[in-house]
Amino acid sequence: MRLGLVAGGSLGEAYARALTQLPGVELAAVSMAPAGRSSLAIRATRCHDPATLVALPSVDGVVLASDEVAPYPLIRRALVRGKHVLAAGPFTLTTEQVQRLSTLAERVGRLLIFGEERMLSPSFGLLADMTRGATRTQLHYLRLLDVRPQRREGVSRTAAIAAEGLALCTRLVRRMPRSISALGAGPPGGHPEAVFITLVYPGGLVASLQVSVSEDWEARQLVASMVGRTVMLDELDYRMPLRIVSASERTQREAAGARAPGGASWQTGSVTLTAPPGDPTLEQCRNFLDGVTARRQGAVNGEFWRQVAVLWEAAERSMPLAGAPVSVEVPPAQSEAKTMTPRLYVIRGRGQPARSTSASARPALTLVSV
Repeated sequence: MRLGLVAGGSLGEAYARALTQLPGVELAAVSMAPAGRSSLAIRATRCHDPATLVALPSVDGVVLASDEVAPYPLIRRALVRGKHVLAAGPFTLTTEQVQRLSTLAERVGRLLIFGEERMLSPSFGLLADMTRGATRTQLHYLRLLDVRPQRREGVSRTAAIAAEGLALCTRLVRRMPRSISALGAGPPGGHPEAVFITLVYPGGLVASLQVSVSEDWEARQLVASMVGRTVMLDELDYRMPLRIVSASERTQREAAGARAPGGASWQTGSVTLTAPPGDPTLEQCRNFLDGVTARRQGAVNGEFWRQVAVLWEAAERSMPLAGAPVSVEVPPAQSEAKTMTPRLYVIRGRGQPARSTSASARPALTLVSV
């Protein structure tokens, strides 16, 4: 399979390395944004314009892994050109855009996958397995902290990182909150450099999300509090990424004997799990290729990311209201007739189609149906 890669920064380099490791994949074209930043030596056609890459006839699919380009027009252009798309870059789409792209992918018979790299990490998978067996009353608190070093693209990064956190909450809780409140902090008249979001779910579950892109350190932590135990996931601690704090000896015994994906096991006594080996970026690429091989069509996780977009848009409505809670309602998926650009029909007297609408030969009666 011949793939084109729209790459930017460390994310783009990670996907370039992953794609070159997969058998049966040829990285045929690469667009680095900005040009020349990558340190990778890749034998592929170089395209300065990402729009040119996604239109190349020699490319079967496109991987978008850059936070420096607008994703919607590129994804749409690639689908229209008949390409399969892995949108691995930061998620910055609106609810309407997700719906339009999902409908388009289904209509043209191509696969569209929105990246879920953080949710494919082995540690998050173990955490999700622990919460999946719990009832809704057992999981009663989630706290996420995401701190990144300051960069010039602060506004888009804040939104994208917050969307990632909302996606993690949605994957763990598996239902939508009743309300959401949010506050943004930043320089007067500027874009928010920090966002504080609180989600309240039916039954009393509360999730708190803190995002900052203006500091000189990094943190990516998730705490899930359940009855009898608290699980702490630290994505940047590769030695001990998952810890369990439990007041129950029974819970410790259960954890000590539990088997983890990939053959790793909980350490006896207690509280620390050594992460099983795994590369989320490589796993994301494999999932994309498996979907293409299986001839899957449409946006396979489009509805999930549409819900994430709904949550972020609700948070954006709450921020100007000084953090007042905003009700969360997921609009039903619209039909293709309402999401795609409508056709225009021009007719003239007695229902005869107009042969020309130029200034020299306009019909006496024009009806535009939308």
